[in-house]
Amino acid sequence: MDRAAVVAASVVVVHIGAARTQVYQVEAERSSGLTDAQFWEAQRPALEKAMNSGRCPVLAGLSEDTFGSGFDHFEFGLQRILDGLEGFVARRTAERAAGKKS
Repeated sequence: MDRAAVVAASVVVVHIGAARTQVYQVEAERSSGLTDAQFWEAQRPALEKAMNSGRCPVLAGLSEDTFGSGFDHFEFGLQRILDGLEGFVARRTAERAAGKKS
């Protein structure tokens, strides 16, 4: 297996590792007794202070529902990774067919 393939596989593995966050969230709800919504509501004062500080302009500019439960961030991210890898494989295949090495 060449380096590019190893890096590509690593990117997917790292993203899939992020799925552990969802497992940790379920465990935190069970052990704390707080729902995800209750936890974030308790964090609101600190988050508002941080967003109003001017230190996080990109985050402060996001809409409030950016991280809402109606959007599957994991799936979206995984699809973008796979889209990129698909393009990479297509380019690499075309280059190899043309006699170039990448």
